Parts: sequence; C-alpha cells; structure tokens
Amino acid sequence: MTVNEHLFHIYLEQSRLHGHEQALAHIRGLGKHSEDEIEDLLAEVRRRQEKIETGFPPSVIPKYGNTWRTGPHESDRYWPDFVRGLEEESRIQGERLKRQLSELHESTEKILARTPEPGAQRNRWSAKGLVVGYVQSGKTTNFTALMAKAVDEGYNLIIVLSGIHNALRGQTQKRLDRQLFDRLPDGWVRKTDAEHDFLTQTTPLVSDLPRPGDRRAVVVVAKKNTTPLKKLKGWLEDAGRNGGLRNVKALIVDDEADQASVETAKINPLVRNILKALPKVTFVGYTATPFANVLIDPTADDLYPESFIVNMPRPQGYFGTESIFGRDELDDGVDVPVDGYDMVRIVPVREVPHLGPRKNAAFEPDMTPSLERATYWFWLATAARRVRAHPEDNKHSTMLVHTTTQTAVHRQFQVLLNGFKRQTIDAVEADSPLLRNRLAAMWIRETACVPDFGHPPIPFDEIWRVLPDVVRETRIITDNSKTPKAERLDYEHGAVTAIAIGGNTLSRGLTLEGLVVSFFVRAAKAYDTLLQMGRWFGFRGGYEDLPRIYMTDELRGWFRHLAVVEHEIRLDIERYEEQGYTPLDVGVRIRTHPALLVTQKLGAHRQSYTSYGDRRVQVRYFKRLDKDWLEGNLLAASSLVAQLDNNRYPVEDTRLDGSVLWRDVPVADVLLFLQNYQSHEDSPDLDRSLLVKYIEKEVEAGSLERWSVALMAGTDDGTEPVTLGARTVKTIVRSCLPNGDHEKADIKTLMSKEHRVADLTTITPAVARGVGESELVDKRNADPVYSKRGLLLLYPLDRTSKPEEAAEGTKGKRKTNGAKTPDPVPRVPLGAVETVIGMALVFPGNGDRKVLNNYISVDLSNVSPVEDIEDELSDEGEDVDVPA
Repeated sequence: MTVNEHLFHIYLEQSRLHGHEQALAHIRGLGKHSEDEIEDLLAEVRRRQEKIETGFPPSVIPKYGNTWRTGPHESDRYWPDFVRGLEEESRIQGERLKRQLSELHESTEKILARTPEPGAQRNRWSAKGLVVGYVQSGKTTNFTALMAKAVDEGYNLIIVLSGIHNALRGQTQKRLDRQLFDRLPDGWVRKTDAEHDFLTQTTPLVSDLPRPGDRRAVVVVAKKNTTPLKKLKGWLEDAGRNGGLRNVKALIVDDEADQASVETAKINPLVRNILKALPKVTFVGYTATPFANVLIDPTADDLYPESFIVNMPRPQGYFGTESIFGRDELDDGVDVPVDGYDMVRIVPVREVPHLGPRKNAAFEPDMTPSLERATYWFWLATAARRVRAHPEDNKHSTMLVHTTTQTAVHRQFQVLLNGFKRQTIDAVEADSPLLRNRLAAMWIRETACVPDFGHPPIPFDEIWRVLPDVVRETRIITDNSKTPKAERLDYEHGAVTAIAIGGNTLSRGLTLEGLVVSFFVRAAKAYDTLLQMGRWFGFRGGYEDLPRIYMTDELRGWFRHLAVVEHEIRLDIERYEEQGYTPLDVGVRIRTHPALLVTQKLGAHRQSYTSYGDRRVQVRYFKRLDKDWLEGNLLAASSLVAQLDNNRYPVEDTRLDGSVLWRDVPVADVLLFLQNYQSHEDSPDLDRSLLVKYIEKEVEAGSLERWSVALMAGTDDGTEPVTLGARTVKTIVRSCLPNGDHEKADIKTLMSKEHRVADLTTITPAVARGVGESELVDKRNADPVYSKRGLLLLYPLDRTSKPEEAAEGTKGKRKTNGAKTPDPVPRVPLGAVETVIGMALVFPGNGDRKVLNNYISVDLSNVSPVEDIEDELSDEGEDVDVPA
C-alpha cells in the first residue's frame, strides 16, 4: 500500500488543529479523494500508531486507550532543529550518535503518544504521567526533545518546574536556551531567563499567545518555590477570567518530580492549582527516584501519574547503580546477578567521626587516610585524562566531598584541603621520591582493578610529568546555600579542575561535569535521598576506567540493595504494559529494607504480597568469622541428615559425584530445619517467617506435603570432608567476591542451574545444563508427582575455598547481549572459621497462592474506573513548605 503523501499531509495538519475525526470529516468534505484512498490513509495512520505503541521503551499504557500519534512530519520545525543542534554539539559521532538519537526519538514518541490528542475537539483535558529515568542519565535531554515535539504538535504553553534551588533552575534555563530557544528565537516567547525566575510579569498571557495555527509557544522555566509559583498561578488565573485560556494547550514538565511537588504544604497545592487553572493541560513528571510519586493517593485529586508511567531507556555507556555496586540475583529463577566494576573503596568506620560532626558536638575534620588516598587518586586520574586527551572526554574534572549538610564544616574542609594541596605541590615540585613511589604504586594497583575499556596504558612517568600543573590548577570550592554566586562551581567560563565540598545543592539535580572521584560518607536513610545524592552516576566518555567512589561498607550494601529495587520497578512497568494494565489498575511494587525508608512521603501505601511458586531461592551471604553462627547451621544440617536416615526415607546415595538424595520427605522435617537454620540478615528473600507461611499455605491447599532433600557433595580431593549425621561427604569450593567486609562473605551464586531438577528422573544433569531456565521450570510442573513437591538442597562448603587460580589484578572481557563488558571481579578465598552450610529451595509452580511480603505499593482499593478524560484537578492540602 502506498499512501497518497499529499493526502497524509492534509490529514496531519488537520488532525493537529482539530483532531482525528474532524480531519477525516474535512478530507471527505473536499470531495477529491475516493473511499479507497481514505481507507489507505487510515491503514497508514494505524501502521504508524502501532509502530509507536510497540516501540521503545516499555510503559504503563494510558487510560485514554490507543495512541493517536503518528510520528514527526516533514513540516515539523522544532524537533528537526533540536536534532541538528544535538548533532552539532555532540562529542560522539557515527553509529553511536545515530543510535542515541534513535532511542531519544522512540522514547519521546511513546511519551507524547500517551497524552490526550491535542487537536481533538474537547473543551477540557487533564493528563498526568511519570517518566522514570536514571540519576544523571539524560532526563533533561529527554524532556527538551518532548517539548520540541509537543510544540510541533500544537502545544502553545510550556512550563518547566525545575528544582528548588536557583542553581538548578539557572542550569536548566541555560540548557533550554542553548538547545531550543536561541536556535529558533522567533518560535518562543520567553518569560524567564538564566538570571530571572518568574517573578514580575506585566504582560498578560493573552497578548503573548500566538494565533491558532501559528506554531509558537510561550515558555516559563520556574523554580519550585512559593513566590514564582504564586506569580505563575495568578498570571494564569487572570488570563482565565478573560477567556484567554480557551485556546491554550499546556505542557507542564516537572523536573525532579519527587522533590517538593509531593506532600508539601505550599508547593504541592500551588502545582495542583496551576493545573486546575488550565483547561487543557498535560503534566509530565521526570524523576530517577519515583518512590514518592507512585505512592501518591490516586483518589485525592493529587499528582498521582494516573495516565501513564514510562521507563526511559538506559543509555549505552551510562554508569548506574548496577554498574558500580552490582546487583543481587532476583528470585524469579531467570534473572542473574550483576557484578559491579571494582570502583568502590571502603572508608573504615573508625574514620567517620573525623569526617562529619555528631549532633551538637564541636567538630574539626581530619585529613584521614581514605580522604588522602581519594584526593591523590583525583589528581592522578585528572592527569591521566590530560595525557590521554580522548575526543569524547570533556574539559572539566571534578571531585565531590559530601560528608555533612552543615555549611560551617564545608568551610573547614576547604581550609583542610587547601593545606593538603600546598603540601602536595611542594612535594611534587621537589620531585619527592617518597611521594613519587607512593603514587606510582597507587597508579599500578588501581589500573589493574578495572578494565581498560579500550584505552591504551599510560606509563606513570607521563602522569608525573603533568601532575604539578594538575595540582596547582585545582580549585577547592565550597558550594552550598551560603556560598556567594561568584565562588560557586561554574562550568560556563573555561575548563574547571575542582574539589567541590557541599551539601544539598550538590546532592540533587545539579550536574557535576567531569566527575572523577566521590568521597561520600553521609548516611541518609531513605531510598530517594540516597540515590539522588549519588552524583557519581552518569557518563564517563573517555575515562570510563578512572572514576572511584569512597564510602562506608554499609553504604555500599545499601546501594547494592537499591540496584535491585530500581531493576524491579522497571520490570514491573514492563510487565504491566504487556498485560495491558494502567496505573489505576495496578500499583508499582517497591521492595523494602529493614534499615532504610522507601521515602519520607509514603502517601497511600499498603503491604504487597508474593508467591514462591516456580521460584528458587538460595543463600548468598555468610558470617564467615562467626563460629557460633556457622556451627549452628552445621548442627541444623547434621540433625536433618540424621533424621532422614533414621526414618529410612527412600534414598539414593550411590551417585557418582558423592551427593545423596532422599525422596518422599514429610514437610515437617523441612520446616524443622528452616526453624533451626539461620540466613544472613542481608537476604530478605530467605526470611524464615515468610518461607514458613508460604509452605504452610501450600500444605493447606494440598501441595508441598512431601519434599526431596539433596545433600550436595564436592569432587575436589583437596577439600576438607565434613560429617553430617552418619554421612561423610567432600565439601564444595565456593570462593567469594572481595567486598572489603571481613565478616560477611559474598559467594554470589550457590546452586548450579541443573540443580533445579536434581530430583527429577526425566532429565539428566548433562541435558539440564543445556536447557533454558524456563524449560526446567516446565519440566517440574509437568511431572504429576514433582509438580506438588518441593526440593531442599544442602551445600557443605569448604571453609578455605580458594579460587581456581590466583586472579588478583587480572582482568578480561566477556560478551553480554552483544556488547563487551568486564569479567567478574577477581575472586578471593572464602576464609571461614568453620565449614559453611549453604541452602537452597526450589518450589513448583503455584503462583496464585501468596503471602505478605517485603514490598509496598500504592493503595488502589478505592479507585473508581475512569471513564471521563475531562476530569478537573482540585483541592489543596497542607504540609511542609520548601524554603526559597
């Protein structure tokens, strides 16, 4: 089918002005086109809509049903010009740039397509959606592209709500000026600039609005603060009283949408009333930490994203939580764990009192060994970047020091680091052998820890040659609410090499250009606060091997947990789209943590439920130096083995690998073992009470009454045997990851994939190794006996468990999804003080029966079906104000 391009052009112009139905009526009214031509036109419209609907990224579909958007057109002005600007200023070219632009196009198409059709003949509409990105991942570029497409589509009022600090608002305004407004100055009526927020407006909105059909837009970039928002609200209400909003089609972009907009005394009502003042408005919140947004009460005429939730794609080359901290395996039996790059350096707990003040205590910071190493590495890495001069690298280099929000302490750190800088300059200029040898050793050690990402090695002599200039040019800057503007970070006027010490102004939204080192020991205890303080996330083009993060081991563990939380939220959004759910049908689940808050703004949340059906769960962490803990688990395993043998359950103990399998074991024996066995507290999926509740519920339904129990054995003659009950077996080698924690061993993966069906006679281990995980699940569920039988596996682990080879300092590459990524972090010996007992459970598929779990989600129990898209926003609430 070849559609008449002239006819499609007529349709597109008319639909943008008057909507789909009126466009078809107009074409038929011309009397120039046959019904066959119109049918071909409709088929092409549907084809283009479907391409957007099934494109990237996954999203929760809108309450409005199928998309109306057919994509950009040759007559568009703003989107093509924006793309040209990106091509001109990008440091990357070729296929990588083409791929990035394609992802940006596809994601913004899907966002825009999930809003109401702006050309449709309706007096009112109100849509509210949420875009979930990553910290420092290109959210500003995404909403800038969305603005360009929206104006091409007929939106004529754009409001950007940009953070609560002047620095972030100014940064956003400058970015929009450069990428949109300055390129097409006749297309925009600017009501703010980099220096001036929306504070004094003498021109009424009516006089600024373009005539219908004239694709220009009035644009406001406002801080989320009471003064500019009150001015903006009054400006819109004045226009509304004179009928001036009749032809307004407004897009409101809320940057950092979880901050201030949710549950605050004055900001939240002001934002809601701005929406209420506009008869035709689309509200799109952008955030990397959507926890508060997805828990807003959906029945309260608030900012719950009832229309859509969209995932932004993870850009290639982005360093996120998983890349740095790794991620545990999810418990769906299909997912695999992720190892982070070896970029985190542990700040010992004993140093923390010297880096941040205790409450109401006198304090003076010290140049602790960790802070000293972090600063040295910043200078080494910056020197390496200068030697390398990679074309994708930018000209700035920054180190972040974030230990407290107290501004007085920031000044103290500035004095401390300036003194250290002077000492270092003296030593470098004197060609100090002591310092040279120390830094050379650090350079060799650190460069061996991380893959080279294709960069050629740099001899230390080259680093030492440029190091004096690097240290001399480093500015030690404090950037907080009390810092004069002239003394703050400024990347607009030449190359910057700086160590930035700060609090809240550096911990959210503001981009730290060329960030190399983060020294971070402030222990916030809410998911959103922690992630937003992670300024180290982002892109490191040209120096991917050089970033380092210095933090406590506790913080590192929390961020690893958050990597799982983020991953699961995005998986939920994908699943809901596949199943056709809207945000009013089902809430996004958020995994909880015993020591952390999900968010300070929990809204209308409720506990969630889970099922272990079709899943396998396994122990990963062990207290390797806790002899009592290890001996308790040894006793639990030994007692179980003795019980199984004493009761003469059917047993197979002649397997070639030395393992033993008991069949037809009563559930009571398994439950007794679970009561005695202790899992590490960092393993919430192995929560004893949750497992027992689920098994008991299954037994009530006639499943899991009988079990198989496998005692796995090692095959290495060099391992230490262990006696459990009356049976002696070889122990199994499971070395661990070097996590900097002497107490906790992390072995990553305990069980092999084929162990999922270790008790089945219908498949051999060799065949199972070559079969997909889902097929193994199907094998168990297809068996009339084992479809109702659980499997418990015991793994006695050799207390030493040396790695197969001494891999310290080695590095390699492997292929993952077609892209080269670093091999896992080199292993280290397990080093336990006693034989370690690992445990895994395999459950058959009974997904319908659930138990209360460690997740929360929004309460949708009182939500009524949405039938009318012309709902209005209303009502105000009170809570906590956000200071100017």
